[in-house]
This record gives sequence, structure tokens and C-alpha cells, in this order.
Amino acid sequence: MDAAEFVITAFTAQITAYEQVTNRMQRRLAALPAAHAAVWLEEDGGVWADYPSVPPDDHVLPLVWADDRPVSRGELRTRGYVLSRSAVCRTGLVSAFGTPQVDRSAQYACVWLDDEGGVWADYPAADLEEDLVLPLVWARERTDSRSESAERG
Repeated sequence: MDAAEFVITAFTAQITAYEQVTNRMQRRLAALPAAHAAVWLEEDGGVWADYPSVPPDDHVLPLVWADDRPVSRGELRTRGYVLSRSAVCRTGLVSAFGTPQVDRSAQYACVWLDDEGGVWADYPAADLEEDLVLPLVWARERTDSRSESAERG
């Protein structure tokens, strides 16, 4: 096999893999219910999600880390999750239990969406190679109106 054949074969394999991932994501997104919660980001770095209600309205809840037991993104990929980075949030606004002791300087975290509708945020670690994340969950039961929050600024 000469160099040209090698490059063509390698690119073809990459394109095929990309198409498979794209098709799987489109199928899974199409399978989501119409009332699937959207994720919203505040200007100051908070993360919010729609709260499903009947009849539908514009109520949202803040999201926070679910607990203090992070999992690596690599482990999630091994389990079959496909993570897509969607935004950056402020670490202090997604932490219900305070900024982790391991790295108090980590002020920002990436927000990740998985292919099953879950929302995750980076978790600061001493070893930057760990790529730790925690799932985000609703912080409380009382909802806020998106339109009223926007009016308040």
C-alpha cells in the first residue's frame, strides 16, 4: 500500500465513524419527547433547565452537581455515552456543597450534554488528566419564570 492509499483508507474510516456517530445522535435526539427540558445559561455563569409542566410554561430550575463522587469522561464513553461540550459555567454556581477542596482556583467548568439527555459539568481535580465530571440535577423544588428572570436582568 502506498502513501496515497493509506491516507485515503484512513480518511474513509474516519468519515465512516463520524457518519455513524452523527446518525446515532440524530436517532436519539429524534426519539426524545417533545417536552424534553432545554438547558439555559445565565450571563453570570449559572446553569438552568426547563421544568416540565402541564400546561407547558416557561418555568426553570437551577442545576447543581448531584453529589461529590465524580466519574471520568473516559468511563462514561466506555459505558456508551456520547458527551458534547455545550458551554462553560461558574463552578461556584453549580456546587451545592461548595467549591471542591482539591482545587479552589477552578472558577469555571465545562457543561456537557450526553446523548440520553443528561447534563454534566466538569469537576476540579488535582490531576488535570483525570477529566472528571458530575451529573447536574435540579437544585430545588420551587421554579422561577424565565421571562420574569429576564425582566429582572
